[in-house]
Amino acid sequence: MNKYNQDYLLALIKFTYDHAYYISLKPVPLSSLAVILFDDIIEWFLNIICKCEKIECENFNLCQYFEAIVRTIEKRNKRLAEIFGSRQLTAHRVHRIRNHIKHDGIIVQEKEVQMARNLTLETLQDLIENYFKRSWDEISITLLIQNDQWRQDLQKAESLIQTKQYKKALKTMAEIFIKFLYELNQKVLERYKRPIIVGPDIAQLKQTILRHSSPEKLFDIINGIIDKLWYFETYYTGLIVSTTPTDFLRFWVLTPWAIIGTNGITSSDVQYEPTKQEVLYCFEFLVGLMLKWQDVTI
Repeated sequence: MNKYNQDYLLALIKFTYDHAYYISLKPVPLSSLAVILFDDIIEWFLNIICKCEKIECENFNLCQYFEAIVRTIEKRNKRLAEIFGSRQLTAHRVHRIRNHIKHDGIIVQEKEVQMARNLTLETLQDLIENYFKRSWDEISITLLIQNDQWRQDLQKAESLIQTKQYKKALKTMAEIFIKFLYELNQKVLERYKRPIIVGPDIAQLKQTILRHSSPEKLFDIINGIIDKLWYFETYYTGLIVSTTPTDFLRFWVLTPWAIIGTNGITSSDVQYEPTKQEVLYCFEFLVGLMLKWQDVTI
């Protein structure tokens, strides 16, 4: 397995963990679904280790994964083998909670979901740091984005997050989101001959108002604004009835206003003190959105 494939798979592991993390924050019983994901993520990660070690692991269970890895690694690195051995215990605690749900039909409570979430992260962080010599924060989920420009834009926001410039990161992500929408709109229009963003262009309307303030143009301007408001209302209604409207609404609330004008994209300042978790949520929302649309397939 080459380094690119390793990095890509680790990014996918991290992205999946992040997805499970936000499911785990939902109320019981929905949060229980995250435990099944946490358990699968650990086994998936162990499968990657086996591929790196050239261990045949088809149909392995959790215990067999650890035993085979420890047996192989201890020949060259006893300390690393001991770390895997100790993490087998934490992984089994997650597995037991998962079995309560999957096999016993028991809806576990918030405390057990939190335990599974924390143990999974501890296990992944410890094994990645000691086996791959990488910290969890060094793994960039932007690697999953195929579009070079989208990936570069996200990496700018990621750098701001890593240096704890959370307000600047939110401003950057608001600008990335608006830019993404307009670029996606253009791609969809080129492919399907019908845009996502319908109605008069707000930026063009603004320029029309600035250039033409005479009474004879007033009707066209007002009519265009009314049309745009009607289309916005349609989209807003679509958002409310969609399957996961709260994901977008949370991003919308956490990030500042941004708009494309004649001088490029501008955004307002962040008026509150964002937490790291809030900023990471916005970042992961953007990555997920771009993953969904990067092949422009409806």
